[in-house]
Amino acid sequence: MAFAAALVLGWAAGNEMGEILRRAIIALVCCWLIGLGVGSVAQRAVQDRIDEYKRQHPIEMEEDKEADPAALPDAEVEPVAEALNTSPNRGN
Repeated sequence: MAFAAALVLGWAAGNEMGEILRRAIIALVCCWLIGLGVGSVAQRAVQDRIDEYKRQHPIEMEEDKEADPAALPDAEVEPVAEALNTSPNRGN
């Protein structure tokens, strides 16, 4: 955006094309660096908030339930053949 603004405003002011491009590239680099800094700060703030939320709301699971999905309440474990509907008894 800064690059385009510098081009248009430099052209409207009647500056030479070399000077317009030089200033536009400087504006581009400066705005890129500012955006990089603001983005890094925002990313850090969001990550800190996520970490804080995870500390305040831990997910408590027993080790055996993590290892065995069938041990979870209301879990239905179907054989692979039934899930894929390719059982040899169905006559496919």
